[in-house]
Amino acid sequence: MNSAAGGATALSRAVFRALACCLLAALVTATGCRQSPPNTPVPLRAILYTEAPEGVAPNIPGYEEWLDPAIDPIEWPSEFRTTALPSSSDAARLYEPDTAEAAVVGVFAAMLSSDPSALEPYLFSPGELARAARMGIEAAGARCTEIREGLQVLTQSFGSQAPSIAREGGLSDLLQPMQVTLGAPQLATGGRADRRDAEMHSNNTLAVHVIGSNVNFTIYFPRLLLDSQGQWRLASVPTMDRRYASFHRLGLDLKPDLMDPDHAAIPISAGNYWHYSTRSEAPNTGPVPGDPTGPDAPPTGDTSVAHGGYRDTVVSVDDYQLYRVARFRRSFDDEAEADTGYTWLITPNQILSCNAACRARADNLEWILDWARTRVPLLVRDLVPGESWRTGGRRSGDAIYRVAGERSNVQAPAGIFPGVLAITRSHNRGIETRYLATGIGVVARTNRRGGTIEHAELRSYRIFR
Repeated sequence: MNSAAGGATALSRAVFRALACCLLAALVTATGCRQSPPNTPVPLRAILYTEAPEGVAPNIPGYEEWLDPAIDPIEWPSEFRTTALPSSSDAARLYEPDTAEAAVVGVFAAMLSSDPSALEPYLFSPGELARAARMGIEAAGARCTEIREGLQVLTQSFGSQAPSIAREGGLSDLLQPMQVTLGAPQLATGGRADRRDAEMHSNNTLAVHVIGSNVNFTIYFPRLLLDSQGQWRLASVPTMDRRYASFHRLGLDLKPDLMDPDHAAIPISAGNYWHYSTRSEAPNTGPVPGDPTGPDAPPTGDTSVAHGGYRDTVVSVDDYQLYRVARFRRSFDDEAEADTGYTWLITPNQILSCNAACRARADNLEWILDWARTRVPLLVRDLVPGESWRTGGRRSGDAIYRVAGERSNVQAPAGIFPGVLAITRSHNRGIETRYLATGIGVVARTNRRGGTIEHAELRSYRIFR
C-alpha cells in the first residue's frame, strides 16, 4: 500500500515539473524574450580623466569630439586613436608650455636635431642647479659636466653621423615620440607635493615608436627639476633602454643603402657566387696568416692535398627595409656530396649568422633586436687593422674576432687581392682566419684544427652590383 502511494507521489511531481516548463516556455515566447545577438557591440564610451577645474574645458586633443553625442563611442577618438605625437619637432606643442612633459619631448626633439644648442634651454648652469637642488656649487658643477657629457654620447646615437652614412632627413621620419609618463610630483627636497606645486619629477619616461614596426623604445629621464624661472630642466643624464642600444649597434638608424652591393664589404645580391678550391696539409707546412705571397709562403712541393672545392651562391635576399635576410646554397664539386645551405642577417653595421629561430622570426623587428644583442656578428662595418669585437658587435679588447695589425696582399687562384684584412676567431677546436677583400668578399680561409690546416682559396666569383 505504501509503495503504491509513493509511486503516485513521484508521478505527480514529474507531471508538475513538465507543466511548469511548458508554462515558462509559453511566457518567454509571449513576451518576446530573446538573447541579444552575440556580435552586437556594447556602446561603452571611453573614460576621460582630467584634473581640470569644474567648468573649465581641458586642453586635450579630441575633447570636443569626445563630448559630441553623435560620435560613435566605440570609434572615439578617430583622429587621436593612439597616444602617438605628430612629430618630434611639433610634439612639444601638444603640451602646455613650461610643463615637465613639454621639456621631455623638447629634449628628444633636440637630440634628433643633432644641434647641441637646441639642448641649452633644458640644461642647468652650475649656479642654477646649486640653487634649485639645494646643493654645493662644486657638486653642482660636476653634475652639470656629467649631464653634458652624457647627452653628447646619447645624441650621437640619434643620428650624429657622417652625411655619407646618415639617413636623409635624420631620424625624425623613423622614430616617433609617444607617451610621456611622469613620476609623482615632489618638492626639491624630495617631499610629496601637489602637481601645481611640483618642483621635481623622478623616474620619468618617454616611449618612442619605430614607425612601421612593432617596436617601442624607452628613454629614461631620471630627474627633472624646476628652476627659479619656472623652467623644467635636466637634473640627471637621460638614458636609453638596451633595445635601442641593439638598434643602434646594428646600424638600423643609418642609410639602408649601406647594405647595397656597391657599399658593402661583402656584396650580397641574388645570383652572386664565390667558388673555392679546398686543400689540407700537415702542420707547419702552410702559410702563416699575414702575407701568403711573402716570405712565409709555403715552399714548392709542399705536402698539401687537394679536396676539390665548393661554391657559395646567394639564392635570395629578402628586404625588411631596416635589414635584409640572405639565403645561400653551398654546392660541392664532388657531386656525391649533398648541397647545404645557410642564412645571413644583414644590417648596415653587421652581418650575423641567422639560425632557424632567426629565419622563423625574420619579420619581427622586436625579436630580432633582442636576439642580435646576444649574438657575435660574423662581420662589422668599417673594420680597421688591430680592431676586435665581441657579443652584440661591441668593440673591445676582450673579443672573439680580431683583425690583424696590418693589411696584406693575398694570392689565390682567382688572382692577387691587395689590402686584405685577416680576421681571426678562436674556437673550441682551433683557430679560423678569414681573408677579407672589401668589395669582393672572403678570398681565402684557413682553419687550424689539431694536426691539420684546412684551406679554402677563391677560384672564381661573380658579383652583381
